[in-house]
Amino acid sequence: MVPVELVRELPFFRGLRNDVTELIGGASEILDLENNSVIARQHDRAIAFFLLLSGNVQFLIQVEGSGNLLVGVGRDPGLIIGWSVFRAPYRYMTDVRCEGQCRVLRVPHHVFDQILQEHPKTGLVLLRRVAESLAHRLEGERAKLLETADGGSKEPRKLPPPAVVNDPPWTPERLRAPDALLEFLAQSPFFEGLDSRYLHWLGHQAIVQTFARGETLFSQDTENPAG
Repeated sequence: MVPVELVRELPFFRGLRNDVTELIGGASEILDLENNSVIARQHDRAIAFFLLLSGNVQFLIQVEGSGNLLVGVGRDPGLIIGWSVFRAPYRYMTDVRCEGQCRVLRVPHHVFDQILQEHPKTGLVLLRRVAESLAHRLEGERAKLLETADGGSKEPRKLPPPAVVNDPPWTPERLRAPDALLEFLAQSPFFEGLDSRYLHWLGHQAIVQTFARGETLFSQDTENPAG
């Protein structure tokens, strides 16, 4: 949970309805990350949206045969990370990792799903701000490319593989948290593309069971007790 006052101070959320900022603050968290920590990993499901509060981040793309190539650096407070939560197929486009210590605000993707469904006008405002931020970032990268072209070609800097993602494992305790089971199902490739109404229904029907090593889940030709 993040204080609503902090949410309202961030340019990306400035001027939004009180009930929307309260929703965002109640579901968000602030992460203090160490150097080389990964915030998002290319091709992973976009399960959260981030705003940089302090520090520097690197944007990298994984190129087969070339490793991880640095394609940009961000250091502006309020920088958006993980805009893929707003766009199908809802997978991160790059690796994003910390260059030194970083502090970020993490907002789960389902919060924006709820805003778009219940407050479409506010959702449109957020989508417009995402587009404006990306346009500004692309313009900055274009300027850097032109500067590089004027000064002669330079090889892109290759970097070592990013560190392991900081997201905690899906333990039974974590899955019992509100909306955690729904978030787990939404990340599963098996349910990718499923209508959110059915995903919500499954989330309320599913239960978490723990089995000991070697224990049988079910046996051939026996009736399934779950139906």
